[in-house]
Amino acid sequence: DLDVTSLSGLANNAVVAAWTNANPALGVFVPGMSTVGAGPVYNTSIGGYAAGTFAGSANSVLTNTVTPPLSICGADDWSVEAWVFNPAFSTTAAEDVLAWTGRDKWPSGSTGACMEFRFGYDANAIEHFGNNVGWGTMPAANAWHYIAVTRDALGVERVFADGKLVNVASPAVVNLRSDSSFTLGGVRTYTATNSASAWQYLFSGSIARVRIHEGFLSSSAVAENYLEERASFGLSGAADVMWKGASDSALPWEDGANWSGGAAPTAAARVVIDNGGTAVVSSAASTVARFF
Repeated sequence: DLDVTSLSGLANNAVVAAWTNANPALGVFVPGMSTVGAGPVYNTSIGGYAAGTFAGSANSVLTNTVTPPLSICGADDWSVEAWVFNPAFSTTAAEDVLAWTGRDKWPSGSTGACMEFRFGYDANAIEHFGNNVGWGTMPAANAWHYIAVTRDALGVERVFADGKLVNVASPAVVNLRSDSSFTLGGVRTYTATNSASAWQYLFSGSIARVRIHEGFLSSSAVAENYLEERASFGLSGAADVMWKGASDSALPWEDGANWSGGAAPTAAARVVIDNGGTAVVSSAASTVARFF
């Protein structure tokens, strides 16, 4: 759980030598390289908002002092949220915002062994080294975006951009390796020693917040988190209206308590019901016609 506000004591353009989780027991992100001055830089204004800025180089990469728990490896469920700004997508290589698996020297099969969250150039949002999950609709460069990916207990993976569901997939094989480290701004390859060549798919952009969850974050929770935080990054765009009623119940469409944001959708809203629940609409033809 990283938030740029924890770096506010730094001067503009100062090197970030350590970025501590909100819960210190979950470790500290420190430079992956041992060179003097390694680490991203703190900027007081990227598109108007503070952030840690990665230069698309190994020197910017951060790794965590605590290894990823087994609960987000293998085929288990997990979720990731981030506020990011990529000024211009690379024209030559993928860009990893976050990874918690390395590459090469695979402990078992390589297919489905990676977890890399990408934003820029590559069409994949989730890179698994096979059985990848694409963006569907990738947000534009040169703007702040809330991006999120989730995996549920059934192996369904979802991709979100600014509170909207943009892709859903069920990868055939996912078995995330558990011998790696959390990495911001790139991914480690184990074919190289700890030198510049040990880091690949380097991110050239800024990060303000990152949250990694053990377990599945519902679509309604993703939408509500975006709505709660969007003003902090100058955004006002609507999110999808997500059904949050109980998955084993048939509940009224008109009851705002059953929807993200606390209000029933209007005729102009895009609605998502993806938790197995049932929304019951009035049978009056004129009422149904407003929504379908």
